[in-house]
Amino acid sequence: MRIKIHIFSRNLLFLLFVVYFSQGLLYETGTLVSQSCLLFIILISGAYFVKTLLIKERKSRFFRAWLLLLILNTIGFIFTMNFEPLHVNMFKNVLLCSLSFFPFYYYAQHGFVEQKHFIYLFITMLVITVFQFYNTMNNLIELQKRDDVVNNIAYSFVALIPFLFLIKKTN
Repeated sequence: MRIKIHIFSRNLLFLLFVVYFSQGLLYETGTLVSQSCLLFIILISGAYFVKTLLIKERKSRFFRAWLLLLILNTIGFIFTMNFEPLHVNMFKNVLLCSLSFFPFYYYAQHGFVEQKHFIYLFITMLVITVFQFYNTMNNLIELQKRDDVVNNIAYSFVALIPFLFLIKKTN
């Protein structure tokens, strides 16, 4: 039963990431759908954050450094006491990126995630990112009434680069 819960949460996280990053393409940004996905990603990741902390085995340097960065970002957010929407959105993005490490660390430690899962996620996210890029480009051109616009969706392609190392070259 426990194994099924971890496999379900892994698949659910993958689905939530796909739906969350499809905002602006499949549905409007900032809607209940995207905020719900973000909330569930943070809740599931937070649960695995606690699980990984409770594991008695020695943590790697990378794990400890990642944890330290998360703690520093959280303390920084709390002590600035700046709850303007821009600052809160930046902190939500930090939580999304930082906390999502912990479930996949747990899955990898216990054999619940394999290379093929990340390749499926990569291909899905690549398709979404390509469509997002062209959709955003068209919206920016229409909004600014000119062709030379800056499309920040290009950073999403950079975020996909680590997945390329999972694809093996076959002869």
